[in-house]
Amino acid sequence: MQIRTLNTAQLAAFIHSEGYKNLQNLPITPLRALSQCNNPCAEVEDILLLLAMENEDLLGYLGMLPDVIYLNGKPEKIAWMSCLWIAPKTRGKGIAKMLIEMAFNAWNQQVILTEFTAEAGKLYQKLGIFQDLGICEGLRVYDLAKWDSLLPMKFPKLQPFSFFLRLVSVVTKLFFHFFKAKNKDKSLLFIPITEIDAETNAFIEAKNTDFLFRRTSKELNWLTHFPWIKEGRVGAKVRRVLPVRKAVAQTHRTSSKQSDEEISKNYYFSYQSALFRQTWIQVKDKHTQQIVACFMLSLRECNLKVPYFFAENAHIEAVATWILEYLQSTSASILTTFQPELVAYFQGQKNINFRIKNTSKPYMIAQKFDLPQPFTFQIQDGDGDCAFT
Repeated sequence: MQIRTLNTAQLAAFIHSEGYKNLQNLPITPLRALSQCNNPCAEVEDILLLLAMENEDLLGYLGMLPDVIYLNGKPEKIAWMSCLWIAPKTRGKGIAKMLIEMAFNAWNQQVILTEFTAEAGKLYQKLGIFQDLGICEGLRVYDLAKWDSLLPMKFPKLQPFSFFLRLVSVVTKLFFHFFKAKNKDKSLLFIPITEIDAETNAFIEAKNTDFLFRRTSKELNWLTHFPWIKEGRVGAKVRRVLPVRKAVAQTHRTSSKQSDEEISKNYYFSYQSALFRQTWIQVKDKHTQQIVACFMLSLRECNLKVPYFFAENAHIEAVATWILEYLQSTSASILTTFQPELVAYFQGQKNINFRIKNTSKPYMIAQKFDLPQPFTFQIQDGDGDCAFT
């Protein structure tokens, strides 16, 4: 067995190679490769994918996502561990350990990760090369007027009764309508935008000076226009919004010969979704036309997330109320957020329309990093690969 590493330039060539098309298990989709190769934090020689191969057989893989972290006020190049997969027939043979150690060497131990299973967390602790970075406390808000969505998720056997559940949802929605807040803030304008422009970027930069990852329009526009999930029916074309480098455009044309059905079948992680929308909402004071908030919404099937959130403290309540109304107006039945301002507001509210449940997300970082003491942990929910899916 050997471990093969692919940098940014090599990944583009790999995706349209015969070896890639002949793999029974795909280590990356063309859509993710397109995104990875356009990452503004990625350089040509950065290792983006590690493959454990035995002859032509793929035994496992590990994806790496380049980023820049700010510790002690200084920027440092780093990579997120992403998409670790080991073939079922070879699990327990130390392949995951080998891939992780190789990634550490390739990235000079500049590695960070999140959204891992309890089993994976035990492995990372056992390796002795990670330390706990912190835990983000969040919550899930359930829209109790959408029984036709919530109940089948928890009790799949209720799926045949979807028509009856829809009727119950309609009645519940009419009942809850009488308890909706009437004191809506009418002094704010909520404007959907497709690009983070210079004005919005200046507002965001002024708000993120204490975050571990200080996003600018360059990174935020990239992740918005290069998601890893493809919406729509099988065979639908991928919409490319931003210009891409020549090598990447070639990757997309060649790899499109594979059908979406084949890719979904051969890729372990998410690739397609019937509904996947991402949008930015710019909030302005109606009278002064000044930006008072800006946040990203990600809607996938029945789940709504807020990957990025920047707002003036005086307008947290108005923005949070608007997000709840947005939840009610869409097909989503669950809102998940780890943004401290939103979490604090929702936890202090009592509303029969919604049920709130706490959740958390741990982060780990390489032992190499000397964390400042006392250490203040501030991170956005979308950092890492979370905003892409």
